Amino acid sequence: MGSISRTQLVAMVKETSIEGKTVLDVGSGADNNYARNWAKGIPLEYETLDINPDFKTTHTEDLNEEINLGKKFDVIYCLETLEHIWNPVQAIDNLMMHLKKGGMLYISTPFINPIHDTHDYLRFTGEWYEKVFDRHFNTDLKITPRVATRGNLQKFYADEGLRMSKIRIAKGDGYKIDDIGYFVEVKN
Repeated sequence: MGSISRTQLVAMVKETSIEGKTVLDVGSGADNNYARNWAKGIPLEYETLDINPDFKTTHTEDLNEEINLGKKFDVIYCLETLEHIWNPVQAIDNLMMHLKKGGMLYISTPFINPIHDTHDYLRFTGEWYEKVFDRHFNTDLKITPRVATRGNLQKFYADEGLRMSKIRIAKGDGYKIDDIGYFVEVKN
């Protein structure tokens, strides 16, 4: 497990339930069903999706393009995957298209994280999620910052002469300087 950030993510997923639900785990293969290992309950059906056929997934698809899996799911997890997709709005469109009415989509992404793995393209802010979901979908949205380095990032930014804008601080957004990622819950 290692990092405080990973421990925090696992704790967030452990608060979700897949009991008796149909589940799609995106960016996961036969060997690393993170959501199945962390979430509460036993799913009715558990499928995986990734672009890499070596992951032995249920569905080998490229979320950068429009896809049709021919079914909808009660719960979809996209954990630490969206930053590896160069067309994230299309990816979210795909996920929402495959989410049942009343279903839950869970997304987690890093914000402060070294470039890792292959195809590590993007970092997202809470504001980005708000804008995308407000513009494209009629959903209930909850964004939880993942904060694992309280104070350390502020020290780093100060040492580098970097700071939040005065406008952001005046609005009370100064705390966002410590956000190391986000856990997003979307109810369709």
